[in-house]
Amino acid sequence: MIKSLQLIIIGFLLTTALSGCKASIDIFPTKKPTNLGITIAWHKGTVFTADYPTEKLKGSGINLAKRFTPTKADIEIFQSIFIQQVVGHGRSHIGHYKDYPYKASGKHFMQFAGFINERGEKVLHINFLYNQDNAITYEDDYKTVLDGGDHYWQLDVNLTTQQVIDLRVNGVG
Repeated sequence: MIKSLQLIIIGFLLTTALSGCKASIDIFPTKKPTNLGITIAWHKGTVFTADYPTEKLKGSGINLAKRFTPTKADIEIFQSIFIQQVVGHGRSHIGHYKDYPYKASGKHFMQFAGFINERGEKVLHINFLYNQDNAITYEDDYKTVLDGGDHYWQLDVNLTTQQVIDLRVNGVG
């Protein structure tokens, strides 16, 4: 298990190194005006706009009062922080998940939502969803998975301070 996770990390790092230290990012419109599609290297995902319905984000930990639409520049900052502070360590150093290894591959679908915290700092919330059969699409709403094991997790990155501030793994299912 650890060996396969190390291979995933090495593959991600090689992909980003071969693309100039940053994986290519493409953001594009979808059929749903509040959802933008995104690809980062081999990952797919959705960027929720500031107009995405707040009731669909309840329970995500997002400040629903002050939101912003993440841009390509915001995602590039996230990518750099993610590589340095999560992937570069091979595990998260946050809270009681300090030994949680980075478990992302092309089988994970990412959902991005931006919000402004009480100090006026931009925070990016990323929801990682296991999507082996490609059932999750760009037009899907924010997904909440309870006790889905370590295939489902969320990460909050403060773009202003450039720090990973929270990691939540959805139980041991």
